[in-house]
Amino acid sequence: AGGPFGCGRRQSPAPSSLQLAMTTTLHRTTWPPPPLPLPPPQHPPLPPTFEPSDSGTALSVSVICALLLAGLLLRHYMEQREWTRVTETGACMFLGAAFNVAFWTFSRLKSGGSENWRFSISMSENMHDVIYFGLLPPIIFEAGFVMRKRSFFANFGTIILYAVVGTLISILCTGGLTYALSLHGFVTQDFSFSEALLFGALISSTDPVATLSILKSVKAPPLLYDLVFGEAALNDALSIVLFNIFRHRCGSEWAGKSHQKGPHEGPDRWPLRHSRWPYQRWPYEEWPPGKEWPPGRTYREPHHGPTLLDGVLSAEELPPAPAPAAPPPPPWYLPLEGTMTLASEQLVQILPLSLLIGVSAGLLTALATKRLGMQHQSRAYAELSLLLVTALLTYTLTDEVALSGILSLFFAGVTMRHYTYYNLSPAAQATSRTLFATLASLCDIALSIILGIAVIDYLVHGWTDVRVDGVQGHEVWDFSFVLSSVVVLLLARALNIFPLTELANCCRRRADQISCRMQLVMWRGRREGERRQRRVQE
Repeated sequence: AGGPFGCGRRQSPAPSSLQLAMTTTLHRTTWPPPPLPLPPPQHPPLPPTFEPSDSGTALSVSVICALLLAGLLLRHYMEQREWTRVTETGACMFLGAAFNVAFWTFSRLKSGGSENWRFSISMSENMHDVIYFGLLPPIIFEAGFVMRKRSFFANFGTIILYAVVGTLISILCTGGLTYALSLHGFVTQDFSFSEALLFGALISSTDPVATLSILKSVKAPPLLYDLVFGEAALNDALSIVLFNIFRHRCGSEWAGKSHQKGPHEGPDRWPLRHSRWPYQRWPYEEWPPGKEWPPGRTYREPHHGPTLLDGVLSAEELPPAPAPAAPPPPPWYLPLEGTMTLASEQLVQILPLSLLIGVSAGLLTALATKRLGMQHQSRAYAELSLLLVTALLTYTLTDEVALSGILSLFFAGVTMRHYTYYNLSPAAQATSRTLFATLASLCDIALSIILGIAVIDYLVHGWTDVRVDGVQGHEVWDFSFVLSSVVVLLLARALNIFPLTELANCCRRRADQISCRMQLVMWRGRREGERRQRRVQE
């Protein structure tokens, strides 16, 4: 050691290989480590004057307006040529399908086939709200506003027969046949009886939008129009009630299945049972067939306490054996008595309350227009705006409280036409029918085009590698289920229409009999379910 205090520099021994490796590693790495580089932006920076959202919105609105214009011109051309082989609604659906095919093909060719681009409405989360709250209300309100009230209420008994009894028959037949097909393996879907009835409640109600558009385009007889549209407007309430009942029952079944296994049970573990007996036997039927016993376990669970075989407990001291559990109900069992009682109670609430809200809205508008003296003022825009806003408010509020918005809006239109119409100014009276018919026509065209686009969109999902919510394309379509559903719906509709029509004709005059041709049209009225089939797939 050097220096006066013995703290001079001392020669260090030669470093070992481990120290050299550690020193090299420390020199190569720095602490704290540098931050990771940020990923490059998906798009290059844009100049401050460019707003991509405005450009995309303008393009979308331009496409929508172009499609509506093409649909209007197509319908006018068909009316001028008096085409009867294809309805106007069907032609607009073909227009939407053709546009989707052209757009998808052009986009795929432009991208070199690397990705399957398409004009898809399924990617929009708000499309259901656009249809339900934007396109449906004008059509229903206009139908109630221009309806022939005398003819409608003259056939009200027959309409109730179709809407309540007929819809119930359709739901039970559709659910029962769907469950039978699933039970015997004719469809790949595995349905329980409650799930099959849930499907029947969802798809058995007639779609009023397609019904109205088709009956108007073919100029159906007044009796047929009143019967079909009345059934479509009223059976919505029964479908809502039964759908909610079966949905809650399916939820209870799914929750019960998820809680059948204990916290220590699983596919790779044996069932654990806690018993007050000193030893425990494993029931044969509870053990999975073909599964070996776990190592260290025997048929008799070892226990360190006294056992019956040791003679500690006598037979008299043993607790009484529990009563045998009741056998499980068959898979098709459903407490129809409780279900029908609950459905009747809810139906008695929904039908009168929906009707009361619609009639009250119409009476309030009549009172408001009379008190404000709008009949003596030349402000047609304010009067018609009052009617439209009140009708939409009635529809949304009724739907918010879990009632039938369609039924409420329909009777609001009927009441406004009967009372409010005569409190309007002459200009508003002359304009009301034209305005409501214009809105309903535009919404009908838009809905038909959307249906055509949706058909191609689902075909793309089913036959290409496009993924929808992480699901491969070939898993979207179940052709066996779709084809069997068409047959089941037609059969259930036949069991609904023909027997009930014979019953209704027994109580009608000979001049007002429902003919066989009308019965065939009403039977085929179930085939307008493109929108409902889309909701079922969702």
